[in-house]
Amino acid sequence: MTINQAIETTILSVATITIALSMDAVDIELKAATAGQEIA
Repeated sequence: MTINQAIETTILSVATITIALSMDAVDIELKAATAGQEIA
């Protein structure tokens, strides 16, 4: 594995984790909004 391949793999891993976390955050916000509507 060359250094460039290692860097690319690392960037892909970080990007995947970031996307997963932001999707979780959106999911939580949607659930909170839905719960708020049910209460109102």
